Amino acid sequence: MWKTIGHPRTIRIIERSLDENRLSHAYLLVGPPSIGKKTLAADIARAVNCLNDKVPCQDCIQCVRIGRGIHADVQI
Repeated sequence: MWKTIGHPRTIRIIERSLDENRLSHAYLLVGPPSIGKKTLAADIARAVNCLNDKVPCQDCIQCVRIGRGIHADVQI
């Protein structure tokens, strides 16, 4: 479940990349303040590290640690 609200095209592109195992090494998220750039970045980090089949699940230990800001491999 993506926490990002709106941006369906962007989420669809990221989901397709994840499904095809062709995620780029970097994504540039730009736009005015408070449109969800940080939320989308955290969702992508959760999706990449998620332990469940339906990513990002928000429930596995990886998703929870990223959500709390305590994951060793994810820094914001």
